[in-house]
Amino acid sequence: METIKVNNVDKREILDFVSSDYLNFEIYSGDAITLSSNDPFTIEYREKVL
Repeated sequence: METIKVNNVDKREILDFVSSDYLNFEIYSGDAITLSSNDPFTIEYREKVL
């Protein structure tokens, strides 16, 4: 099973399985993203303006 870790924390462990999609989550500047899969991937990052 693949894992997607942000800052060494598996996103599936911290999201609500009923209402969340672990493939769609917020990342922030400086976050370290780690994937266990060798499949191609795309990360879309949009900066928020405050």
